[in-house]
Amino acid sequence: MSPRWSTARVTAIATALAIGGSAVVAAPTLALPGDAEASAVDLRLSLELGGASLLDVDAAAETESPPREVVIPDLSAHVGALNGAAVAGRATLSTASGAAGTTSSAVIEDLTVSVLGVQAVGATRVISAAECLPGALPAAETASEGVTVLGTPVDPAAVPVAGLELSTAATVPGMTSAEVLAKVKVGTISRNAASAEATGLTVNLTLKGTVPDVGMVAAIYLGNIVIGEAACEHLEVPSAPTAEELVPAEGVSTGSDTVTLRGSGFTGDTTVDVGGNAATDVVVLSDSELTFSTPAGPVGPSLVTVTTPSGSSTGLGFTYTEPAPEVPVVDVLDPDETAATGGEEIWIFGSGFARDRTSVTVGETVISPSDVEFLNTGTLVIKAPAQPAGLASLSVTTPVGSSGSLDLNYFPVAVPPTITSVTPDSGPMEGNTSVTLRGTGFVPAATMVTMDTASFLDDDVTVVSDTELSFIVPAGTEGPVNIDVTTAAGTSNTVVYTYTATAPPPPPPAGMEGHDFNGDGTVDVLARDSAGRLWLYPGNGAAGWLAKKQVGSGWQSMTAILGPGDFDGDANADVLARDSAGRLWLYPGNGSAGWLTKALVGSSWNGMTGIL
Repeated sequence: MSPRWSTARVTAIATALAIGGSAVVAAPTLALPGDAEASAVDLRLSLELGGASLLDVDAAAETESPPREVVIPDLSAHVGALNGAAVAGRATLSTASGAAGTTSSAVIEDLTVSVLGVQAVGATRVISAAECLPGALPAAETASEGVTVLGTPVDPAAVPVAGLELSTAATVPGMTSAEVLAKVKVGTISRNAASAEATGLTVNLTLKGTVPDVGMVAAIYLGNIVIGEAACEHLEVPSAPTAEELVPAEGVSTGSDTVTLRGSGFTGDTTVDVGGNAATDVVVLSDSELTFSTPAGPVGPSLVTVTTPSGSSTGLGFTYTEPAPEVPVVDVLDPDETAATGGEEIWIFGSGFARDRTSVTVGETVISPSDVEFLNTGTLVIKAPAQPAGLASLSVTTPVGSSGSLDLNYFPVAVPPTITSVTPDSGPMEGNTSVTLRGTGFVPAATMVTMDTASFLDDDVTVVSDTELSFIVPAGTEGPVNIDVTTAAGTSNTVVYTYTATAPPPPPPAGMEGHDFNGDGTVDVLARDSAGRLWLYPGNGAAGWLAKKQVGSGWQSMTAILGPGDFDGDANADVLARDSAGRLWLYPGNGSAGWLTKALVGSSWNGMTGIL
């Protein structure tokens, strides 16, 4: 029989096997009127020695297409104490499956299976085939050529019914006089109206040898190698399910009612549909009875259908009813916190909510039904109203009653600072004026004051409270400048501070020019005491004095002191003094009750009896 659908399946269970070669693997799909499967070689091997598992790994190849070949996975990582084990061969594949039935065949050539360095099985060609065709008895058969077992040629037709026993020496760590024993059994074929099975040769392998550590001879069954397998089994065509009775035949529109459905053809892959929505919690009690939980649906009549891999039933009537009114319940708020400014979307989860008849109360604010988004009887959505920072109770009200409340946490929102006043709002261009700003939102150690391009931070700004701060303005040019305040919450409004020009001092009284020593526009007096200290007595311009101020010491050495006015022409009052050596000194005034560097302007003035 020429193969029309080929597959080779090579399965190795071997911790110590390093598998090489290529093979083709296919899993036949279920096809009416039957399912056919064939394999060229099957390996079932295991070995445990001294409490250690030496052979016990399941490795399978996967199909690559094209050219429908795969490399059997490399198991070299699993090699333990055993070496010299491998499987090799070449396989081909063709397929046919559909309404005309299913055929399956596997062909492998140049097959070799080695265990413990011994070639356990070899074959030049192995064919397995099965047919599952409409209107025909199932068929299965295998054939092999050039078979060797433990190096001995074996003719499958000549193997005795009782089997053929062979052996060969092997090398196994931890064992002496080791040998591999093989018992070869002939294949079998069984066939009836529903199925057919065929197997080629079966080779049972046993490891025998002496274990010196325990002083005994051990015989260990390794497993078997089956050369050629094929099978076909006709499948009964299942019928589409039927839906015959619903108990109960009605439920609330919110769903979650448990319903029993009776009919026929129910399987483990059964689904239930109610009005186009999938039911949940489907439990198949038998092929004629199941239970399910209804999904939510619109009030009114609906249809229930049952679906299995064989098809769907006709619809069975089911009625959705309006749920009985209930007092609303609020279970969860999401989120459960929001900004005090409000506006965030809040989802309310619970039960008993009514469309167009549900209001929500947050703190003292009532949100009318027209502003409440109704999603279903268990879900509402609102926009959080603005509230003071802190906890605000939230509850839901329907015509049936009001729910208990849950807390919605409002957290404060930082707002930018404001400036309401600046005191003073003007000052001299020389600066050094203390300015106070009043407003809101000032933060200690975190507030910056800006005057046009100049900024003041930290130690340069004194925050008295969140409504008041002060700072020292620097020198500037005449005219207005903008002032604003910045915190982490933002920047304030702008206020204006004006630099003003300093008015020049009034001229001294006529005839007293050059005697205004401190530059305040009034005539002053200098006087020396007995200790040689020089004092400035500032005039107040009204025949009186301001507080005196010491402006020098050691002047007792001077034999004459004269106030000549502006002696050096810099518009400031100066002083001339003669020392005991007759030297005449100029002490230039700086216009602010102080001195510039003195200068020697004469000598031999001790001969003068008067200096005017």
